Amino acid sequence: MIWPNQAKSAFNLGFDLDGETIWRNKARRLPGGDSFLKGPSIGGYGPRKGAYRILEILKEFDLKATWFIPAVMIEEHQAVVEKILDGGHEISHHGYDHTKIRKHTGTTAGVC
Repeated sequence: MIWPNQAKSAFNLGFDLDGETIWRNKARRLPGGDSFLKGPSIGGYGPRKGAYRILEILKEFDLKATWFIPAVMIEEHQAVVEKILDGGHEISHHGYDHTKIRKHTGTTAGVC
């Protein structure tokens, strides 16, 4: 394969912007999980600060990325999602909120 500008290979950057969903849904199922939730900031660094810093770096190096974002994070953090889209990045489906999905069986379909 011949890559543009005599490049030797290609790569893809991908970021999960899970925000608070992991803490809301998964940590609570662990023994003592409710005690992990100490305040509104837990899990919030990504959508409030981290993603903006990543976007700055991507822009500095003229790079595009795929962002995997649960739908509830899109609803709750619309400003950062708009910034991601404005930067020409791709957003990929990442479920609604990391709740447990039933396993498929021969007679039932899983919840999407």
